[in-house]
Parts: sequence; C-alpha cells; structure tokens
Amino acid sequence: MSRQISGAILISGSPGLRHEVSRRRRSAIDKSRAQFLLSSGLEYFIETWYSGKMWASLRGHPQFDSLVRTRRKHSNITDLSKVLADSSVGRQKSLWEDLKDLKKPLLIVTGEKDVKFREISEQMCSEIRKHREREADCRDRQELCEMMVVPESGHAVHVENPLPLVRAIRKFLLKLHKT
Repeated sequence: MSRQISGAILISGSPGLRHEVSRRRRSAIDKSRAQFLLSSGLEYFIETWYSGKMWASLRGHPQFDSLVRTRRKHSNITDLSKVLADSSVGRQKSLWEDLKDLKKPLLIVTGEKDVKFREISEQMCSEIRKHREREADCRDRQELCEMMVVPESGHAVHVENPLPLVRAIRKFLLKLHKT
C-alpha cells in the first residue's frame, strides 16, 4: 500500500526568493549573521535577532521571555551558526514556478501582524488560482489554496495565538480526510 500526500500546511512560510540576485544577497546576509553569532556570542546574537521588525509582536507576548531563556540554553553555537548559514532562504531553490503544478490542497497560515508574509501568502494563492483557472476541468480552484490569517499574531503564529492555528489545522485535516 503506497501512501500519498493528501495536502500540505505552510505556516509563516514562502516558496523562496524569486530572483537569483535576491538569493545571493540573502545568502550573504545569513552568512554574515552566522559569523556574527560566532564572534559576538549567543546572548548578543539573540538580543539582536529578536530586535528585528519581524519579531515585534512576539516581543510583547507573555511567553517571549521564556522563549528567549530556552534559546539561550543552546550549548553549541558552532552548529547553530552552521544551521543559520546552511538553511538560508538564499540557498534554497525558488519554488514560485512550481506553484502552477500544485495538485493537492494547500493551507497557508500567516499572522495578522506579519505584513510581509501575509503579502507573500496572498501572492502564492493568487499564483495557484491563476494557473488553475486556465485548466478546463478546474471546478475546485478556490479549494486548492486556502489562506488563514490568525488574528493577534505576527510571524510566530504558533506561539502568539496557537488556538486559532490548531483549529485551522484540524478543520483542514478533517476536510482532507472527507475527500
């Protein structure tokens, strides 16, 4: 019995950077961040990392201090630095062109306050629907891509407002299993 993927869920994610120049720039930035981690130490890196715009709403969350305490317990900054550089979105292939080939339902979840990733999510759904509209047998193009904006949360949806996220995932999975 072979198992097939019946759908996917993307939380605060993207299909990567569209252009090679953007990927090279981002890869260089992430290499620089990795070097900064090694040269400045974990404490200062964490302080700098979470001061970024993407984490603004998380900084005001009651769990933020606990999350930072947990992050400070990483004992191997060499490995952490390597992960940061090696998993850079700049090193990943752009998947924007692959969206046209999507055949299984996709739930894209983003935080209400995460403007950048909310826009990326809207663009993804638009791309998927645009390509699906061209197909003659596509009566379910709206169902192929769903977008859920979680209220009162930013990029760290799972921390900032987990209950709506859990409900959205549950609803999506139940719908997948009905088909």
